[in-house]
Amino acid sequence: MTEDGTINRIVGISGSPRHGFTELFVAEVLKQAREISGLDTQLLSLAGKRILSCDDCKACNKRDLPRLCKIQDDWYDIVSELLRPGLVGLVIGGPVYTFNPNSKLVAFMERFTVFHQRNYFPDAHSETAPDWSRTAAGVVAVGGGRNGGQEATMTSLINWLLTNGFAIVGCYPRSSIGVSCYEPTGSTAVSDERGIKLAKILAANIVKTGLALQGAPEEKPMAYHEPADLSLLGTRIGS
Repeated sequence: MTEDGTINRIVGISGSPRHGFTELFVAEVLKQAREISGLDTQLLSLAGKRILSCDDCKACNKRDLPRLCKIQDDWYDIVSELLRPGLVGLVIGGPVYTFNPNSKLVAFMERFTVFHQRNYFPDAHSETAPDWSRTAAGVVAVGGGRNGGQEATMTSLINWLLTNGFAIVGCYPRSSIGVSCYEPTGSTAVSDERGIKLAKILAANIVKTGLALQGAPEEKPMAYHEPADLSLLGTRIGS
């Protein structure tokens, strides 16, 4: 909630190094959430960003840093958007690389250790970890095969969300822990209708749970409907 009492936005992060299917499906969750709730949405992409991994330099254990992490790259610019007030929901997506999230996304997640240093080092830079307990979060994974490692990738993302205190939602009633998408390698257009249905369900669950956690009433019912025409998504290449 913002200082003036406004509950205002849902953020999506595409962890793919490309502007491809992962970004498209994260954007679809945001689009559906926006249509359901009228909330603002913001899409952040790691594509083209310089994100280095944590090297355990221990600089964040002290208070003399100008900002949270000593490493000079694009990490903080993205994370700062999650630190602003009014974050109702978060959706984070990654392509499947050998049954795991890709290395750039893993590096992005690793760096959140800065928020937990206070637990171990009394003089750490961060006084406390951010409170994301009232932010509903869900995950997206895109693989080149139907059973290409999406569940393993989503589990890694969910574990990271749990570690950082987000309230996790899945794709109930479709019995999925997140949006598991399948786009064949080399595909140039969206073909996974089931993935689009899951995106709509996840959006509804993020909105419903996020607003409830923020203490806001639902403005519209969260009923599930069949997805819009897939042609509206356009065509994209890559994951």
